Amino acid sequence: MSVKPKLLLSVALLRELHNKIEYYKSVVDNNIKRVEEFSKHTNINEKSVEKERQNLESLKKRLNSVDLFLETVILRLETLTALNQAISSIIVVRETVKELKKMMGVSIPIIEVYLDRLNRLSNELMSIASIDMKSDPKTSLYANQEAKKIIEEAKKVAGMT
Repeated sequence: MSVKPKLLLSVALLRELHNKIEYYKSVVDNNIKRVEEFSKHTNINEKSVEKERQNLESLKKRLNSVDLFLETVILRLETLTALNQAISSIIVVRETVKELKKMMGVSIPIIEVYLDRLNRLSNELMSIASIDMKSDPKTSLYANQEAKKIIEEAKKVAGMT
């Protein structure tokens, strides 16, 4: 498989991951509502119920940040891919996977599967691109700078810096 189809597959996987994050956000929202209802109708140790609510709120905040980060990265990655800027796109995919692994902190199995698949794909893409990067160092430097700007911009949008 050449570079362009692998980049398109990366974008598709990022979109699917984004959909999963959206789903988990709704699950967490429902759980927060349930915990609040539970605490209204029972007299069970309120500290433990409050701690559970705080944990869910923390997870919700993290998922919201990841959601915003992914939306921003996907938009920019689609643009780079459409403009045939393969090296920048490849680096963005690689850096996105690294950032997502840092951001998630919690292990949600299906999310881990997507991240592992994206990681393998980015490694394949990097091995293909390394030949081009060695032959044209200026393009490689520009691509690296562009990718870092995209990741930093996405982190700002997500409120992570």
